[in-house]
Order: sequence, then C-alpha cells, then structure tokens
Amino acid sequence: MKIWIVLWTRPEIIKFYSIIKLLEKKWIDYFIIDTLQHYDYDMRWVFYDELGLWHPKHTLKREYYNNWTRLWGFIAEISNIIEQEKPNTILIQWDTDSALAWALAWYKSWIKVWHVEAWLRSYNREMHEEINRINIDSFADYLFCPTHSNCNLITQEWCRWKIVKSWNTIVDILEEFREWPWQTDVNDYILLTLHRQEILKDKNMLKNLLININRVNENTSWEIIFPIHPWTKSVIKKYWLFHLLDWIKVVDPLWYKKMIWLISWAKLIMTDSWWIQEEASILWKKCLILRNDTERVEVLVSWWIELYRWDMEMQVENLLKNNIERTHQLWNWQACSFIVNTIIYDN
Repeated sequence: MKIWIVLWTRPEIIKFYSIIKLLEKKWIDYFIIDTLQHYDYDMRWVFYDELGLWHPKHTLKREYYNNWTRLWGFIAEISNIIEQEKPNTILIQWDTDSALAWALAWYKSWIKVWHVEAWLRSYNREMHEEINRINIDSFADYLFCPTHSNCNLITQEWCRWKIVKSWNTIVDILEEFREWPWQTDVNDYILLTLHRQEILKDKNMLKNLLININRVNENTSWEIIFPIHPWTKSVIKKYWLFHLLDWIKVVDPLWYKKMIWLISWAKLIMTDSWWIQEEASILWKKCLILRNDTERVEVLVSWWIELYRWDMEMQVENLLKNNIERTHQLWNWQACSFIVNTIIYDN
C-alpha cells in the first residue's frame, strides 16, 4: 500500500501531522506532495521543521497566470506524478483550488480518494471554496466527516456508503502541543487574525473592520496581538491603511506552538479563520468570527462563539461579561487513529 498525502496551506500541514506520525509508527509507505500555495518560509517550511516532518517528495510549479491556468496546469503535473508513482490511496483535505485539481486528476485515474473533513458547508455560493467543496466531495470515494451534523447533511445529498464519521484531526495535535511552554510580555490581550479574500478584496469593508477593531481596543484597554498574514500585509499597504494598525501589536506569522499558546491564554479571539474557530471551541475560548457565515456551523452551538453581525463593540462586551460553562465537548480525539485504521482495513 502506498499513500499520498497532499498539502497546500499551513492548516493542512498542521492537521495532517498526527496522521503522518501514525503512518510512520505503523511503518506504512507514504509520501508528501506540496502544491506550494503558501510559499513563504514562515507560512510553510517552518511548520515542516517545527513539527519534524519530512519535506515533500514532489512540489508543483507556481508559475501560472490565473486560477484557470493554475487548475489545468496542476492537473497536468499531477497526471505525470501519478504515472511515475502509481499510488493506490490518496488523502486530501479542505476546499482549495489545489484540492479540486488533485481530486479531479485522481478520479480520472481510478485511484481511491479519501477526503478528510468532508461535507463542510457554509451555503454561500459566492465563496469559491464552497463550489470546490461540493465538487471534491462528489469526486471522492470516501468522505471522512468531522461531526454528526456533517454526516446528516451528506445523507441528504450523496451515497451513504461513502460516509465515515471520523471526528476532527486538529484535536490530536492540540492534545500534544497545547501545554507547550512559551512566555509573552502581555497579560490581558485579544488575539486577531485576518486573511479572508472576501474581506481583503473590499477596501471599504477592510477599513471599517479595522476601525471597529480599534474601538474595541479603546473600550477594553487590552492589547490586540495581530500575527499578520503576508497577503493581508500587502493589501493593507496597497490600500494605505497601515495607520489603522498604530494601536495594534502587529507581529510576523508565528510558529504553531506559539500560536496555540496565544490562543490558550487570550481573553478573546477575533478571527476569520475556520481552523482557529475550531481551536477556540476545543480550548473553550471566547471567539468573534469576523464573517457573516461559517462552514463550521457546529461551533455556533456554543454561545461563547459568535458570527460578526453589525455592532462589534456590543458583541465583544457581551462575550466578555459572561462566563463559559463547560457543559459539553463538540469534538473527540483519536480521529487520526480512526482514519488510518479505516484506510488500512479498506486496503
């Protein structure tokens, strides 16, 4: 059995970590392919080094003019690698253009495709990721769904025999690294992340959001720590909005263990990231999702995690004044063990 694991962004590297380590422990033949969607060292290679992962056996080219040429270019490159390596099982995750290209190429090559964290839906067709999710799920042979709600949704739209409830792989790595010691000179702080395309492409939306974040800073008197994404930094510079970051502590992208420590001790998290939403729910942290929708609808069951509506100051005030009652847990651990054992049994 030869397993391919395809990585393209920072979250995939992190969420596949425990699966990769388990494959090594079981002496299963695997190799990594990286599409280089994140090509900056601090956004990609630092995580391979920090987590002790082998660097990818294959990487794809980045010299494509637009989304269409990149998609078909990826498919052509993938087809050549398939002919060379001849794998029998492929693991992909999430909803990027890279994932769509891989799923389509493998589907045409009659190779088993396992989609980890399948059937996430925001029901927002303006997000190109939503279209990618629908297509990837239709190409995949098996769908690892992280929650009961995902499984219930999928039975309404697709074949039952493809569905496997696996829980969420992020829990496994959090169990390993959440207690990692790291010190900060800030006592009370709010953690901010911002990188979604639908926010950054609209100057007025981005400007108003930063203004509201500054008002939160004034009202709470807490420092806001902002590990800035390289693309976010370039867009803010392009729009001449850096003056709105004067009272925000902007830092470079952080290593994963440092990021988990900041999440663990933050008074509040404000983010548009789907994987930080998950970590906030697992670590029982108050979180304001800087979006109008989310594919992680199960986190909204917790009253301490909310979508951003219209009055950020009032939402933050309400989140901060209430205490969290740890009455239930949305996630289960050992998802990676379940996924690997399922693949072994099937092969």
